Amino acid sequence: MIIKSLILDRNAAAILPELKKRSEGNCAVIVTPGEEARTIFSAMIDKQLVKKQDATAEMNEAIAWFNSLGAGENAEINEGIDRLRHYLVESMPFRFSGNSLQDYIFAELSVLCAKFVAAVMGADSCQDGRNLMICDDSASVVDAKAAAAAIQASRFEGLTVLSGGYGRTLSGYSVSLGRGGAELTATTLASVLHPECIEFLTEQNGIQGIPELEYNEAATLLSGEDSPIFPLALLPATREDIPIRVCNINDLDAPGTMVTRKGGDGAPGITGLTSDTKLELITVYGAGLLGSVGLSSTLFNALANAGVNVRFISQATAEFSISFAVNSSDSAKAIEAISGMVKGKTDADVLYASKAVAAVSVCGNRMRSVPGISGKVFTALGNAGVSIVAASQGGEELTISVIVDAKDAEAAVAAIRPLVG
Repeated sequence: MIIKSLILDRNAAAILPELKKRSEGNCAVIVTPGEEARTIFSAMIDKQLVKKQDATAEMNEAIAWFNSLGAGENAEINEGIDRLRHYLVESMPFRFSGNSLQDYIFAELSVLCAKFVAAVMGADSCQDGRNLMICDDSASVVDAKAAAAAIQASRFEGLTVLSGGYGRTLSGYSVSLGRGGAELTATTLASVLHPECIEFLTEQNGIQGIPELEYNEAATLLSGEDSPIFPLALLPATREDIPIRVCNINDLDAPGTMVTRKGGDGAPGITGLTSDTKLELITVYGAGLLGSVGLSSTLFNALANAGVNVRFISQATAEFSISFAVNSSDSAKAIEAISGMVKGKTDADVLYASKAVAAVSVCGNRMRSVPGISGKVFTALGNAGVSIVAASQGGEELTISVIVDAKDAEAAVAAIRPLVG
């Protein structure tokens, strides 16, 4: 058995007949809507619920979008879209557009996309993925045991198409699985069915065009900007040692990237490079940090309680400062959390400052125990005139990350890229 995952857009629709030929035997295809379809349905929600206007035009646009994918009219899909519009009309008296309502609408859109793919590919069955991705009532977190039981109770014979990206709570509410929800649907399914491989069909030629990667290498390289897959969603598959292939939906014959526990072979060195330019570096410093037991715990607990994800940490043994990077969108929350933490201390004790930065990281299992890797990276940056603001290396020797000024991001990447390979 093979599990495939794709985002339905015009490119994906065009290759469905060819994908059908390559899906012999038992195969499950996970389908989620692309950006164009989501934009149309967002406009339908906005028109009907926010602006309190008739959304028939948007409904017709949604029908036209499905028809434009090349399979002609599909009565079941048209009826499904009309049913959703009526659902929105019935919701108007409540005068809100809450997350639960939007999750339901987009989950239904995902089901419509799955039905479209099932019809074009002549699938043996089509399933609503929400019935398999059972979530806890308190959050959109998959209940692994409940999901496994639901998957085991389902039939997967021949070609099965499923909607992805959404689950259902124990109380029956539709919930988004969040970023990487489509991939999480595929990997959760795989953790129970144990297919020979999972294939993620993306718009990119694998992961940076690298033929083979180890799980940790892949997760690191997928953590940067413009990643085709959310790395956290891979966990259910990696725990079960299931191979993952990331390939290009526009070139199905291209090898893409195979991700396994063993990874690829090669000479010692750097496997890949990743960067993220939308970061803010915050530095907490001052005499009040010297020998202050538990201050780091207080700091990072404050950030966690504020819902801030820390992307990078650096602290020197002098204990005079702690620097950490957060997503730019979280910087205001982070500063507010720090302000509350240092309240009551004098300015001479603890201060803090922030600046826009970029993180550039090199990674690879072939870097372990190899002298000179850091030296080559730092020398390349120095020769390019790029100043390093902060740096960090994990004890597992898998990754070296450097923080540079945001304006130097492109120069930093260009300087380091020749070292990869």
